[in-house]
Amino acid sequence: GVLDRSEGILTWIIEGFDDRWGYSFEPHGVYKLLVKKAKLLEDLGYMRPSWNNRYYVLEVLEEHAKHSELEVLSAYLKTPKYLHTDRGDFLLNREYQYYTAR
Repeated sequence: GVLDRSEGILTWIIEGFDDRWGYSFEPHGVYKLLVKKAKLLEDLGYMRPSWNNRYYVLEVLEEHAKHSELEVLSAYLKTPKYLHTDRGDFLLNREYQYYTAR
């Protein structure tokens, strides 16, 4: 397998599911996936680079996979990050990349 550390997007369509969603990934979890690179999209000038780093999930091979480098990164990302200022304390929402007052 290949470890790709760049920002990207996972997408999937699963036949036979009414809502067409078949996977639910734990935030910052470690998974071993079988994927296929998606076709490149024409850059219209406003797209994030991650839109051309997309992969289709074909199969989840292993949940809670063992990978030392990813386990360290997962533990770091699960640790709350606070910003302390004279105006108050703020907690980083890592999923959406913004701080909220605590």
